[in-house]
Amino acid sequence: MNRRDLFRQGFWSLAALRGLGRRALFGAAASGGAGVPAVPQAAAALPLNKAQVYRLLGFVTMTGEDPLKMWERLRDTREWLVGPLSPDAWPGQAFIADHADIFAFRFLTVPAAWTKQRNTEGAVEFCAKNFRAWFAGWPKWWKFVGPKAPDNSYARLVWQVPDGGPEVTYEWAQTAVNEVVCRIRHSRPCDLVVQAYTPWDSNPPHFSVLYTDDPSRRFLRARSWVPGTRNGMRFVTAFSAPFDESRQITRDENAGPGMPRDWNALFSNIQTLYLCKRQGQTYDELEASTAAWLESGRIDDLLERNREKYLRTRPEGAG
Repeated sequence: MNRRDLFRQGFWSLAALRGLGRRALFGAAASGGAGVPAVPQAAAALPLNKAQVYRLLGFVTMTGEDPLKMWERLRDTREWLVGPLSPDAWPGQAFIADHADIFAFRFLTVPAAWTKQRNTEGAVEFCAKNFRAWFAGWPKWWKFVGPKAPDNSYARLVWQVPDGGPEVTYEWAQTAVNEVVCRIRHSRPCDLVVQAYTPWDSNPPHFSVLYTDDPSRRFLRARSWVPGTRNGMRFVTAFSAPFDESRQITRDENAGPGMPRDWNALFSNIQTLYLCKRQGQTYDELEASTAAWLESGRIDDLLERNREKYLRTRPEGAG
């Protein structure tokens, strides 16, 4: 086996994450009450045997570091940060475990007028290449910013997409220290691009991320190129509808392995999209937790209940 084949085998082994023990790695997500999200239980201490470490890190790490040595230097996350933490993530979220494992997403509604110049390129590829230029205008589109509960139990943003685009209402709630649910509503059906990206990539490859999506096109899987924590190295997004197609775009065409890449997915002619995003350790655990939130009406019930509670109890002033 040559080095290229060994690297490829190590890459695909990252997704082979089955049978990691009987104990759950995290506590269940909060069932939907307002207030500070429940803190998940500490990650179960996995025995430091080769089989379990290889299942989590692969037989070959992306940096060439021995997986057993890498596991020894990693630790469970001490601080989880979730929210629109990046200036360009208001229409999205950033997830951070100990300032070491960083994942983020943002989205953009794409009116038909923006894609008229597309020639032979695929739709998602065209949108991915133009995403940053189109997205640069979003600070001018706002109609309403807020309300937002201080504990992240409910938040809302409303903006008007130009050039004949719809009005967009984006609502979200933090349901655990490492999990967020979202609802994106268009005033009328329109195309939508969801982009997974790294908001802070000044020190690649440490903040770079590897992306894969599953055959059903309902899950995005992401993994830190250089994991910094044991239980925050992976990230999953579950979608209420399958995306039409996806594409990864390297920001710098001359960049080598590990350089920043953006994952882009196109949802055509969609009016409402629900998402659940969670950061953690294994894809099995993350996909089970996020998929459960997409049961019919569950996110709607949570957002409406938390919104009503916050508006009823929020401080108000006049005069």
